Amino acid sequence: FHVIKLLHNSPVLFGRGTRVWIVRDDAGSFFVLKDSWILAENVVSEIDFVRHIDKTIKEDPDGYLFKNACPSYRIGEECVCSSDTIRGMLTKKPPARHQRRMVTATIGDPITSFRSKREFVAIYLDLVNMLDFLNTKAKVIHGDLSINNILINRLWDYGPDNSPSHLRKLASTKANMRLDPDSASHVVDVSGPVNYGGTLEYIESSGMIIDCDFMRFLHQDTHQTSGTLPFMAIKSLKPTQNNLFRHHAGHDLECLLNTMLTICHYTNGPSGNLRQAITGDEEITLNRWFVTDNRLQLATLKSITLEAFELLILPYLPHYWADFAPFLHRLIEAT
Repeated sequence: FHVIKLLHNSPVLFGRGTRVWIVRDDAGSFFVLKDSWILAENVVSEIDFVRHIDKTIKEDPDGYLFKNACPSYRIGEECVCSSDTIRGMLTKKPPARHQRRMVTATIGDPITSFRSKREFVAIYLDLVNMLDFLNTKAKVIHGDLSINNILINRLWDYGPDNSPSHLRKLASTKANMRLDPDSASHVVDVSGPVNYGGTLEYIESSGMIIDCDFMRFLHQDTHQTSGTLPFMAIKSLKPTQNNLFRHHAGHDLECLLNTMLTICHYTNGPSGNLRQAITGDEEITLNRWFVTDNRLQLATLKSITLEAFELLILPYLPHYWADFAPFLHRLIEAT
């Protein structure tokens, strides 16, 4: 593979040191190369989970509905190099790390690049459907949903009955069929003109979930929680009995909701249009989610914020999201 462009570089000098590139093979196809240093004692293999999801999508009768919602595995190596080799004869060595490399397709766009509220909602519907598929069919929990690992997969080539919008409608209909009549809702096909940001050309798109570093199988207890603090579920921020914690699908949904809430709070339109600063920003409760590193304090802060939607969230939502605010409130109550 030939390196084309750096997509991500870890901003800290400790931890996994993850770097991500766009690469091209000799045939001219583009892929994503992920390089990271994983603790040698870590029993979770991202490569194994990506391949497991690939296999589930290919073998499950409904798997084709989710082929655009996750990266597909191409090639990888669990241990390219060991930190023990580099550290040589040091008498006091930090825990050993292995360099893992993995190449996948597809290349997604940031979730903040949504071109309209219609696309934004459609992308999140794809993400919810994909989490449901991971939970019910692949039997896995993601464990670390954040604004950095949910993407928009924009497609140009697809068959007449294979477009992301068509697959989305089928997936949503099947999901509703599994619900009881009281909680199920009709699949709505919104028609009419849409104000797209940027190009006016219609582009099919699908939500996509990446990064399986902290993925685990259902009903698997772990000795630590995982996630990115501002987006973590409230329960996963609290101390646990016996130092064991079990992630479940509800935690993934709560993390996903927190990413939606963040985007609605900080953007004032499509294509990454950030809102203007507000006088007294430092006192806005939701802003404090991103500067509080004490987990118990953050759990309390999140609980207060979400319970007091009309007092602590609604007044600070940009005007662009005014008509979406009631639905956001209902999602918070449901989650």
